[in-house]
Amino acid sequence: MSGIMCWAERPPGPDPTVHFWTEHPDGERYRLCDGDAWPNLLTVEPARSTASEDEEPYVPCSACQETYLADVLNGRKLLNILPFPPSQDTGSYTIKNAGYAIQNRVYPPNHMVSLSSTGGQNMPRIPLSLFANFYEARPAAQVSIVRDIRTRMLNPKEYRRRDYYMGLRNFLEKSHWLPRSIDPFKNGLNYFLADEKGDKRDLFRKLAGQYMSFWDDARGDYFYVPPVDVEMGELVVMVRPEVGLLSHGDRMALKIWFNMKAPTRQTRQLVHHFMERARDESDQWSNGWNVGLLDIPRKRIPPPVRPAKDFQLGLTGQVAAFLQIWKSLEDEARMSEEHGPLS
Repeated sequence: MSGIMCWAERPPGPDPTVHFWTEHPDGERYRLCDGDAWPNLLTVEPARSTASEDEEPYVPCSACQETYLADVLNGRKLLNILPFPPSQDTGSYTIKNAGYAIQNRVYPPNHMVSLSSTGGQNMPRIPLSLFANFYEARPAAQVSIVRDIRTRMLNPKEYRRRDYYMGLRNFLEKSHWLPRSIDPFKNGLNYFLADEKGDKRDLFRKLAGQYMSFWDDARGDYFYVPPVDVEMGELVVMVRPEVGLLSHGDRMALKIWFNMKAPTRQTRQLVHHFMERARDESDQWSNGWNVGLLDIPRKRIPPPVRPAKDFQLGLTGQVAAFLQIWKSLEDEARMSEEHGPLS
């Protein structure tokens, strides 16, 4: 008996799970774990990720693995694994989407900081998290923070290398937020962590455990939250909640907090303010959604902070200070280009 040829491959669509597949005489391909057919490309929901499609996390299907091992150890040993997936056009084998190609880190190519043009003027667009760093800093440190933000805008690759949590965030995006199921994240976690080292791997394992525990306790489902830009004068704050949580009939748009140090009351107040503005001003969010911050290390959603009486006045002042520093640095850069660096 020649046996049954099968191979490991990730089908098209947002789910990163790699299954074993077999091909029937009629040319149709079916999953080993449950017999589902290879998905039709026209019916697959397109992924919303900005990450590179050439770099995918490796998430194996445990049921497919168990079926194969059961055949090898206790069955008739009918399943033979091909080294590469066969091409659907020619029947030849190709390395593309091979199941053993472990690529765990994905980095979105879009700039984390950018400029938008409004009325002929360039308006800085920065993520809410970066503006929160500026908002909390003392005046003496704010110039260096804005300078760093401009550097990140001009050199986004360098910024991505400095973002400590980028790998974990992108793995969550690919293995949970896009497929909208926690199972791929659980199944691929050890493969992701194998590429990390030392203290960082230990920290990511702890954060991942807290994240999975929170999600299991919530007994909820994931939904996509569209990005919204909130304007404060000439400054545009990009509000990008990573997680939409549907639990017990309630929907929440949540920003992720990875830091082991708990978010301050100032940060919580600022995040809630911009999230509430995004909800109230955008037709892409429902007025019925709650908003919040998902504090992963403590596995909780802190309650909203009651706004201080002078919060709005202080926020307006901080925006003005940011723009003043930004424009001063632009003038400094322009002078340097025209006359060379000052000696």
